[in-house]
Amino acid sequence: EATRRREIDDIRAAIRAARAMGVELVIVHAGWGSQDDGIHERMTSVALDSMAELSECALANDVRLAIENLQGSRSRMLTKSILAAFSHRQVGFCHDTGHEHCTLDCFKALEECGERLIATHVHDDTGHGRDDHLLPHEGTIDWGRYASLMGRLDYSGCLLIEAVRNKTDGFLSPREFLREAKKRADGLVRAIHMV
Repeated sequence: EATRRREIDDIRAAIRAARAMGVELVIVHAGWGSQDDGIHERMTSVALDSMAELSECALANDVRLAIENLQGSRSRMLTKSILAAFSHRQVGFCHDTGHEHCTLDCFKALEECGERLIATHVHDDTGHGRDDHLLPHEGTIDWGRYASLMGRLDYSGCLLIEAVRNKTDGFLSPREFLREAKKRADGLVRAIHMV
């Protein structure tokens, strides 16, 4: 409980800092879930209690919270439980392409929670538990399918590229890496709008 309290206090401080800087959205990891049903139920209960406190702070500071999907079906279940318990005005969904692909379960969270989408973390990986944070088209994610799913959603936010330069091949300078990241993001945006 002491750890949870410290984390809630830290996130509340982040919410207040976001407001002070004019930031409208704070992204939160809710938890991994558990394969043990009893533990998963307890984790869900604790996550809902924590989100109730955080959403109250967020509303008071005119900041929205976005729950980011993590790896695995239990994390997806936890995310869905949180979204069901809070209004769209309070809590939305942040889809992380790489987290979902780590378990080769790509796009289930986007399909199941996409109507609440308010943020994205877009990066590629090779699946099999590796969260590589590569630029799109450097791993094994099906970006055509991603564009098709995103094109059907009422999402007007940005595609935030969450790639790491030192994990990406062939880019010698930060400037070159950023230029390529923008090019790939622009390509995804065009593909989404073609749907």
